[in-house]
Amino acid sequence: MSETTAHLDLDLVEKVLKIANLQADSDLKNAQRSFLPWQFLVSALALAFTAGAGLVAGLFALVRWKVGG
Repeated sequence: MSETTAHLDLDLVEKVLKIANLQADSDLKNAQRSFLPWQFLVSALALAFTAGAGLVAGLFALVRWKVGG
């Protein structure tokens, strides 16, 4: 194998690896994009449960203060 052929083989390998890297990057971005609605849903539910727990705790504190328990 001559030096020119070896150089062409290395160039080809480098191009194939760049394409594979771009494809993996695109796949990762697509996976993250499809997971985004679930992240929003989980965050919204956590916020709702936290707000609900705060309201219930405030209501119990108010009732306890008014009743005198």
